[in-house]
Amino acid sequence: AGHSYNPTQEALLFTLYRHLLGKIDEINVRPFGTWAVVTGRTHVAGNAGDAAFDVWLRFTDVFALRDGKWLVVASQATLINQ
Repeated sequence: AGHSYNPTQEALLFTLYRHLLGKIDEINVRPFGTWAVVTGRTHVAGNAGDAAFDVWLRFTDVFALRDGKWLVVASQATLINQ
């Protein structure tokens, strides 16, 4: 049914992961009527607690159109070397 965060979860995630940099590129959207597949690359760097991180990911997300809204129904990401 898609996933959403409540404000408390969002505040917790922001506290735990303070992103200094976030970028999505190489986006490819393939629509198929009421669903779509989106692929791309993500670069995220920042701090999680006292530990710094700098990661690149390839992702695939599947969206479904439900009640007039596009919802993520599946998501996968793979760490890549840069």
